[in-house]
Amino acid sequence: MLVQYLTKGSTVEVTSDEDEFKGVWFEATVLGYSKTNSGKEVVLVEYKSILVDENSLTPLREYVDMSLVRPVPPKEKVERFELNDVVDASHKDGWWTAAVTGVLEDSRYKVTFQNPPEELEFGISDLRFHRDWVKGNWVRPGRKQETKQSGDGESTQRKTRGRPQKKPISTPTGVSPAHSLKQCGEKREKQDMPMQTPVNGTPTTQTETQSLPFVKTSLLWGKIESMDIFQRIPQKPHFCPLEKETESSRERLAIGCMVTFSRMAEKTSGLHIDNPRSTFDEILETLSDLEKHGFDVQPVRGRLTELLLMKDKKEKLEAQVADIGNEIMMHNTDRENIDGEIEDINKQIEEIQDKISLAVSRKEVKDREIDVLRSQLEVTQADMMNAHNAFFSIATKPL
Repeated sequence: MLVQYLTKGSTVEVTSDEDEFKGVWFEATVLGYSKTNSGKEVVLVEYKSILVDENSLTPLREYVDMSLVRPVPPKEKVERFELNDVVDASHKDGWWTAAVTGVLEDSRYKVTFQNPPEELEFGISDLRFHRDWVKGNWVRPGRKQETKQSGDGESTQRKTRGRPQKKPISTPTGVSPAHSLKQCGEKREKQDMPMQTPVNGTPTTQTETQSLPFVKTSLLWGKIESMDIFQRIPQKPHFCPLEKETESSRERLAIGCMVTFSRMAEKTSGLHIDNPRSTFDEILETLSDLEKHGFDVQPVRGRLTELLLMKDKKEKLEAQVADIGNEIMMHNTDRENIDGEIEDINKQIEEIQDKISLAVSRKEVKDREIDVLRSQLEVTQADMMNAHNAFFSIATKPL
């Protein structure tokens, strides 16, 4: 299970399992995750200060085991260091473990590294207390015990302290088995031996002089090694795993490996973004097998890794598009319901307006009837007054 500090975009520190750089921590950014064929989780990181090579400005990317990754230690303000404090020194783009062996003026210190033995001077800003990441907690070790040096204080086999020679980005399936280099080390040391000449007298077209577990007798070697793919990505396979096969089949199997490499490179170039992931996994697995035979599969594997990253990005974007489409459909349904409500309200408004118009017409009729009655009232009142006056006039006449 991935832990919180390994989320994408997080800044972490990465170490190496190479003897020369064990315990040296390099700052990097988490780009993603994957699993090896055995199901082991690995992390894709991009280093902040380590480049692909000396002539490149591209930061190195590679898959590393989760055990080689930790969060960045908490920053703390240090007033001073004491003699024999275990510290990390910022040196050669990484943090190297050392011990304080001298306290100088102006907040400067002498520190001594163990592997390789070396004493250098650092300012306080380039030092930090050494801490180990143990079961999710930072643990600070005690002070270093003083040790006596031999007469000249120098090791007779002094190593050079510098950047680790990292390989470019590799996929999880490319965790090289120990067999590929260690068991074949002796054979690769024999590369200074004279070129092998087939029994038919035609010398091999390979320029390297490595010792192989068979003699090249087939005329196919010239055609195969002159192929464009082997000009662009030169190969020097050792074919050590073929030692387990019968001698009569070794050369045939080696030629098959060469053809397979060419086919995998061609297949990688022809990949489509809609190809199933199993196609990518099949190529990666084949490259892993070829790597055991000494093939340099990194250029093809690196291309595959980039394509997989783009494929993953497209699949995530497709999921986002589907989610957004579903939301649009839901909003459209809500809008249609609202349109229905507006239509009902408009009908109600029309009915009310009709009722108002009818009431206004009835009111106008009543107003006219009232005006007629008022006119009749005025005439009747006038007639009543005339009758009253006539009565009074008749009543007051002498008999």
